[in-house]
Amino acid sequence: PVKLRRLLIQPVSLLVSIHASLKLYIASDHTPLAFSVFERGPVFTTARQLVHALAMHYAAGALFRAGWVVGSLEILGSPASLVRSIGNGIADFFRLPYEGLTRGPGAFVSGVSRGTTSFVKHISKGTLTSITNLATSLARNMDRLSLDEEHYNRQEEWRRQLPESLGEGLRQGLSRLGISLLGAIAGIVDQPMQNFQRTSEAHASAGHKAKGVISGVGKGIMGVFTKPIGGAAELVSQTGYGILHGAGLSQLPKQRYQPSDLHADQAPNSHVKYVWKMLQSLGRPEVHMALEVVLVRGSGQEHEGCLLLTSEVLFVVSVSEDTQQQAFPVTEIDCTQDSKQSNLLTVQLRQPRVACDVEVDGVRERLSEQQYNRLVDYITKTSCHLAPSCSPMQAPCPVVAVEPLPSTVKTYHYLVDPHFAQVFISKFTMVKNKALRKGFP
Repeated sequence: PVKLRRLLIQPVSLLVSIHASLKLYIASDHTPLAFSVFERGPVFTTARQLVHALAMHYAAGALFRAGWVVGSLEILGSPASLVRSIGNGIADFFRLPYEGLTRGPGAFVSGVSRGTTSFVKHISKGTLTSITNLATSLARNMDRLSLDEEHYNRQEEWRRQLPESLGEGLRQGLSRLGISLLGAIAGIVDQPMQNFQRTSEAHASAGHKAKGVISGVGKGIMGVFTKPIGGAAELVSQTGYGILHGAGLSQLPKQRYQPSDLHADQAPNSHVKYVWKMLQSLGRPEVHMALEVVLVRGSGQEHEGCLLLTSEVLFVVSVSEDTQQQAFPVTEIDCTQDSKQSNLLTVQLRQPRVACDVEVDGVRERLSEQQYNRLVDYITKTSCHLAPSCSPMQAPCPVVAVEPLPSTVKTYHYLVDPHFAQVFISKFTMVKNKALRKGFP
């Protein structure tokens, strides 16, 4: 359980950029999302319920701003960005002169000048950004229709080199327009030849080869119309990016942190791995906790391991061997933390002894301690209805429960982090009580 006096997460504001190439190219750059404050207290719950509450809070905030996200799509010309730019320009047009008026005539004149400049700058930026985004989306969607996957990916790598000035934007735009025009003419012959070569390498039949050639001819004819349109849109797009970046109206995103490599052999095992690899036989396994431990053998040897706590079984996994070592029913074991050594976790398994495993009528079934107690309780409650009586006033015959046979206790030791041990024991108690139907469900 998680117990907090007060949990407060301040409002979060972020910019989201999404680029996806599906059937159509869909993109959105620097879309603002704002999430309100999250405050709860006092908190006494489980980690899962707390994460669920956090997820619902931020999911609701994202849905509330979904309209702005859709309006920021480049395929629509990003009307939301235009509205934001115009709003910022109008706000500066009135705010800056008002702030200057409170400081004197000179500051007022300066405020009017700066407000007008900001208004014109934001209007120009919003309009040019919308035109550029619409042209970019049109160019990429035209390529999506006329190019195969390999050539389209090459174009995407090329487009990542955004121009930083008007001259560079014109140069890139004109070069791509020329390449598109040449590709439109060459595609009439190139597309059927490529399809024919693919079908020949696949040892297809004559019918499939003819079908591939016809499909290539169709793509080539489509490219005659789509590639010039995409090239013209590419010219507008690159020129727009060059003006925006060269005039300082838009800044390229800067990398704040260098990427760090983490080798797979140094990464910890996730409980999802165990669910996929080991627990498929349980139907819908629910892992309440995966605890990294050190397995202590009877001989004193120590090995890295993991305890997987599910709704019914506690699994012991050897990390070094990557295999399951043991499986304990949660109702048959006790899990405690050593009073003297806080980093020692003890698991005790009670196994009832049976005097004779084979009887006259066959193999005798071994009853667990829980099953034995439930059987005794059932017999005690129902025997009064079955006992014969001479008169209706006769008291029911007392039933004396026979003591169960002595049981053996096997003890297993695991070295763990003391704080994680307390959490694990708490979750184990909750799972065991639920399995035994004790307390609240």
